[in-house]
Amino acid sequence: MDNPNLWDNDNPYLYTAIITLFDTKTNTVFECVSQNVGFRELSFTSTKVTDDGKYNNDTDYYETVKLNGKRFYIKGVNRHDTDVESGKYISHELYEYDIKLMKQNNINAIRTSHYPNDDYFYYLCDKYGMYVMCESNNESHALYMGKDTVLAKLKTCALTRQSASYERFKNTTCNLFWSIGNESSTGWAERDGDYADSMFAELVEFFKSRDKSRMVHYEGMSGGPKGSTGIDMVSHMYYSPDSLVGYGESDSHMPFILCEYDHAMGNAVGSMKEYWDLIRTYDNLMGGFIWDWVDQSRKIALPENGWNYYGMPYAKTTGINKLDGYYLGYGGDWGDNSGDKNFCMNGLVSADRYPQPEIKEVKYQYRNFLFKSKEEYLSNGNLTVTNETLSDKLSNYDVSWEVTEDGEIIESGIITDEVLAGETKEITVPFTMPKSKVKGAEYFLNISVKTKTATSYSDAGYEVSYDQFPISVKTPKTDTHIEGSDVEIKNTDEGILVSGKNFEFTLNPETAFIENYIYNGKTLLEEGPVPNISRALLDNDNSIHTFVNLRDYITLHSEPEIIKNADGYNIINVTYDVNYLHKKTVEEPETIVMKYIIANDGSVTVRMIFDLTKSNAKKFAKVGNTMILSKDYENITWYGNGDSESYNDRNSYTRVGTYKSSVNDMYYPFPFPQDCGNLTGVRWMAVTNKDNTSAILISGNNNDINTSALHFSAEELNKAKHTKDLSPDEETYVTVDCAVCGTGNASCGFETLPEYRVPNVAYDYTYTITPLSDTTDFMEKSKTYRNRNLSFTEEATVYEVNEEIPDDTDNNTTPGSANPTAAPANTLTPDKITPAVTTLATNTISQVQGLKVKTLKKALKITWNAQDNVTYKIAISTSKAKIKKLRKSDGKSLKGVKIYSSSKATKTIKKLKASKKYFVMVRALSSNGSSYGEWSAIKSEKPSK
Repeated sequence: MDNPNLWDNDNPYLYTAIITLFDTKTNTVFECVSQNVGFRELSFTSTKVTDDGKYNNDTDYYETVKLNGKRFYIKGVNRHDTDVESGKYISHELYEYDIKLMKQNNINAIRTSHYPNDDYFYYLCDKYGMYVMCESNNESHALYMGKDTVLAKLKTCALTRQSASYERFKNTTCNLFWSIGNESSTGWAERDGDYADSMFAELVEFFKSRDKSRMVHYEGMSGGPKGSTGIDMVSHMYYSPDSLVGYGESDSHMPFILCEYDHAMGNAVGSMKEYWDLIRTYDNLMGGFIWDWVDQSRKIALPENGWNYYGMPYAKTTGINKLDGYYLGYGGDWGDNSGDKNFCMNGLVSADRYPQPEIKEVKYQYRNFLFKSKEEYLSNGNLTVTNETLSDKLSNYDVSWEVTEDGEIIESGIITDEVLAGETKEITVPFTMPKSKVKGAEYFLNISVKTKTATSYSDAGYEVSYDQFPISVKTPKTDTHIEGSDVEIKNTDEGILVSGKNFEFTLNPETAFIENYIYNGKTLLEEGPVPNISRALLDNDNSIHTFVNLRDYITLHSEPEIIKNADGYNIINVTYDVNYLHKKTVEEPETIVMKYIIANDGSVTVRMIFDLTKSNAKKFAKVGNTMILSKDYENITWYGNGDSESYNDRNSYTRVGTYKSSVNDMYYPFPFPQDCGNLTGVRWMAVTNKDNTSAILISGNNNDINTSALHFSAEELNKAKHTKDLSPDEETYVTVDCAVCGTGNASCGFETLPEYRVPNVAYDYTYTITPLSDTTDFMEKSKTYRNRNLSFTEEATVYEVNEEIPDDTDNNTTPGSANPTAAPANTLTPDKITPAVTTLATNTISQVQGLKVKTLKKALKITWNAQDNVTYKIAISTSKAKIKKLRKSDGKSLKGVKIYSSSKATKTIKKLKASKKYFVMVRALSSNGSSYGEWSAIKSEKPSK
């Protein structure tokens, strides 16, 4: 044929060749056969080997591998034949379903790991344009460590299988690479090619002597910079991105491919961006095959009382298989004990082909049209477009742009520039910014590439590529004014009660955690924020080792401290001692400080100061808080990275915008339950009740946060081994984190890259919890707290929580009065509190005498000689030096010293640490605060256990 149409992934043009056997004399036709034929040329440097009988690489330099004269990429997956119901039998329909779903996610290549597939599979790959690494059914994994003689006995068997593979698939267009097998010798060890009686060299030569048009692959002899046995590419499994650089910069320029990478076990697939930034940088890095395509699971009938997830209306299932009444099982679920449990659950799609969350990252990194900017923040519309296809052009698609303002489209248009296959071109997007900009708004430019017409694998309007760019723009700051003067704080038997108009909540007396947050008569928040360092462990969390419930390791350091800052807000300071992996050589415990600013509208701004650096902990799964919302809080809206879950090493696919979901939908049914539903780059997230009459709005303050919302606690997910073991709670478990570890690759490969880990350093972050009944404008409400520096300064006057007055105390009088009705001693609103620190005029009050300290269980009872018409201040500290310093500082507040108030000559201080020495002193003040006496002598005592 002259000038035939060429076949490739983008344009899989096929001809039909017909061969007829007939008698030329009688014209009798005996048989007709047909074969699809695609014209394509794979150009590469074929490896030559040494002639010394060792079959080692003897090629100095390799040209870039090209298809039809152009560099191309292997954007691939490994794939097994597996079906949740029929096992290893795959129907023609399911084969085609797989291929279409791969095409939708920009996957262009398949490694048939580790055996030939049905002939129909190759027919479909020819038809749809999928590049195939055709792997022979050779694997002797258990024998390859130094057992040359045993391996050599397999030569005849291996050659027989390879011959069968060759004869079956030599005429398929999709087959670009022959692979002699998998894991039969140690690919990371450099050795001569005559290893195992030259078996592997002969297997390679078998293909090379018969077929000059295809490359030959075998990871098992890729040790060293160029491998051995005549293979045409070096390949490795689960190398870190940095490990690719040496191959990219090698003098030989030998082609390199990741035959397995980014192990997709459970919630995984971290660092795709790092891989593909390098692959696109070095033209001898061909790409790779993710391990792998589909979870290898079988369905099992639910036991009595097992959770029937697939019977739920929100179940994530394709409907290909009947899963209602079943759960997905793995090794060991049939009484077997020789398997690897859930190590077969490595798919980008579930066993019934439902796409898992991580496939979104794969689709983005495998995209064919890439838009880039030289600027981190756009100052104009100048972009660079790269077309990575071999025969497609940009004008074959609808290409549009839009500018968003706080997630809302304010301007849009189309791009008509032509960018041909393999071309990189500069374009200009003609957007303009509005003259009047919204206060505190963010602006982004979005680019989208969609199909113009329906294709063999998608409908018209299907998005195949996209990119987003933040726009450099100065916007006016949001005018925010928050009042905190109407907040009332009381000490009750149930704990510290905080209340205001339409809201109230309690700080638990034992833990100081917020409980029972009630807004407009409805319980909104049951508990939290609670400090947290763990998630339900991912399959890749091998290096984190264990799940830790941090609350089991923290205790209150002292009673909560109440202060007012310079802006008039009530602030509650809570300090916890932490005994998690504490170093015995360090006397002082680790600490976590929780600070709460309470505003009149019920908003609570939370600041967590987290310092476990004195412990032996090296890293954490996350650092942040957990909260439990009341039942019926189901709907989620957020502004940040979306449109689905993401982790810090798997969020290049995301676009900043406003997204909606539900708590049920944020859960993904990994057959082995683990963490899911994390959101990165969150500016704010709102969780509303089912009828949208009440909401909790969580806003980051000068920092993006990670959030999630599920009907399972992390403990419940971590404990479960299958979805059947779970039972969703009516409550909603919310996480608000300043740092969350990436997903990494540690189930089979390297751990999370250093830049995506959560190291044990000090953390300090803030966010605001706002109760709402109006659920129509979360964006505007969040701006009240976003990009705002609320003061947590402790330079303001300090106010202390008074305990309930003892039963034997006259509660109807106040010192200095005849017999008026006194304000309750436990009320801490500003106009009813005696300040702990005031500049007083003269010393007309006597020094306190007769100080005594009595030991109680985790408490101290303090008494002294009473004086008339005075009130008292009691100072207590574990540091004698600090008590002395306070004595000399005229009563100014001092970190490490707690000050309490009392109207009687007695005070019991509870929740102290047993067997730890405390230093105490007392002073008297006039009832109007105009004068004071000297501090008493210092006494010390240890509470009992």
